[in-house]
Amino acid sequence: MTDTRALADAYLAEAGISNNKSYPLTNGKLYEFEKITGKSFLELEEEDFIRFFFDFAGIHSVSTLDVYRWLYVRFYQWCIDNEHTDKDDNLFEGNVELDPDTLAACMSRRCRLFYYDDGYIDKICSHIKKDKIYTEILIRLFYEGISSYDEIMYLKKSQVDFQTRTLLIEDRKIGISERLCLLMEKLQNGYVERYDNDSKRQLRYVRFSGEDVFLFRSAVDSSFNRRQFMSRRLGEVKRELSLEDFSVKKLYQSGLLQMIRKECGYDTDQLLHVLYEEKHKQTNYLLDQMLKKHGYKITSYRVRSLFKPYMMQLAAFRQNENKCS
Repeated sequence: MTDTRALADAYLAEAGISNNKSYPLTNGKLYEFEKITGKSFLELEEEDFIRFFFDFAGIHSVSTLDVYRWLYVRFYQWCIDNEHTDKDDNLFEGNVELDPDTLAACMSRRCRLFYYDDGYIDKICSHIKKDKIYTEILIRLFYEGISSYDEIMYLKKSQVDFQTRTLLIEDRKIGISERLCLLMEKLQNGYVERYDNDSKRQLRYVRFSGEDVFLFRSAVDSSFNRRQFMSRRLGEVKRELSLEDFSVKKLYQSGLLQMIRKECGYDTDQLLHVLYEEKHKQTNYLLDQMLKKHGYKITSYRVRSLFKPYMMQLAAFRQNENKCS
């Protein structure tokens, strides 16, 4: 069997591809799949790649799928151009089965595309066992429009307006719920559940700067320690409640989708219209207005790509529902 890893190393060294785009060839999953199938990368067929993407690698995001496909197309062509195979055609080029739209449709059928709603978030928050207020604040911040720890780990009191229930993040305003506003007021006023005896180092909660919104349990102030403390709070929720796919990314995407649903009046047809309208253009007026209103910095083009498999799944369900009625 062809030593795909050696070829991949040579290709990546020559192409100079950045780490965030090289992982489909460096994370080891492809080589594990080769062992299971007994085929090399260049011997895999359409169905093999579909099974690899969705059943083995467990891809459930269009953006991740695009990175995999983008790199494999180029690697495959490099192998042909450098005569590492006697094939003349790139399996990914002009192949309907491996076309981006067809793969997205396949993803909508094979993957479990589940997003949290308000009720599910309430349920998660009601079962938090430790640092309840602190952890619920983090969960709701990501669900209500914060996209990363970087945006909040140095959050200042001056960025929070309790009167208008808004956060000022960089050059945008994010509206927050009444529940989140109440919790943040408690935190800002110094309320936090204390666990003084659960650490050998006897660390206390510290507000490193008087202007900080968040407190931390660390002896040294650094971006690493701030991020680590926050991520551990969500990590504990994931373990305690056995949530398989619980992350900042999942919370952010779920909140984004629910925001669009609310703006559409929970009308499924309107939701499909908003996310499919002018799909061949880079902009979408209705969606752009919704994102701007709620302080999201993500583009409408990226949103449509993000939820494309979910929309296909929803459209198929809607079609079957209409047939049965």
